[in-house]
Amino acid sequence: MAFLGQSKKFWVLTTSFLVVVMGLFGALILVQQRQVIEKQAATANAQLSFSPESFNNLEPNDPVQVTVIVNPMSQPIVAVDTVVNFNNNILQLQSVQPGPVSSNRSWTAAPITSETNCTFSFDTNAANSSGRLEFGMVAFDCPAEVLADPISGIINNLAQLNFVVRPDAAPGTYTNAISFVYAGDRNTTDANIVIDPAVNGDVVEDILQQPTSSVSLSVVSGDPDQASLTFKIRLQGIRDNDSELSYPQGFSPTVTVRLKQAGQIVATYDNVV
Repeated sequence: MAFLGQSKKFWVLTTSFLVVVMGLFGALILVQQRQVIEKQAATANAQLSFSPESFNNLEPNDPVQVTVIVNPMSQPIVAVDTVVNFNNNILQLQSVQPGPVSSNRSWTAAPITSETNCTFSFDTNAANSSGRLEFGMVAFDCPAEVLADPISGIINNLAQLNFVVRPDAAPGTYTNAISFVYAGDRNTTDANIVIDPAVNGDVVEDILQQPTSSVSLSVVSGDPDQASLTFKIRLQGIRDNDSELSYPQGFSPTVTVRLKQAGQIVATYDNVV
């Protein structure tokens, strides 16, 4: 790549990580620290979004799986850093699963366990405690210690965020239950998308447009006992008016009880008198 030939040291700044590649045989170093990155690029129209953006009638312990999508708007990018806030009173993060760009395009998902072990390692406990998750993807083949090619096309699955509804989640509608963190202040403590520095004379630039995508949720019950057991009763008779029932001669009314758990009928009791 052009910028590698011009310098023995290539810097890629992402929101939570400083990636330093020392030549073709350099090590990948991930350091959580505050950095400054240019945010004044004229082409700052790249987009981050979630899919899907809404979930309805959720019950406690229901899964909520959200995919992060990157649209560079046809510009070559070398890094994406995703910083997401989520309502940890309603949701519990189970895992962050990097998408195929890490395997198909040899990009590295960060954070990793160490310089010598390039395995993606994410602390879900810390994320659930703070209600914030941070991860990155950079154009660097960590095992081979070589730069990977930039990407200019849409990344339909940068990563999948796997949540469940907390057992004690209160019923209600929650807008912006999952949202991107974007400050726009040139500090890399928010989400960003980094264009290939070779495009602008080795200047590291964030081309992310302020994200508008967020995820809304509706929870139908915050009581796991009430949410898991639902009874439906049907009176088999003829309704005469709102207060009385009359039946044909020789007909006895019965009740059918259906027991539902997690939205599925698990037992049916007919002819309950």
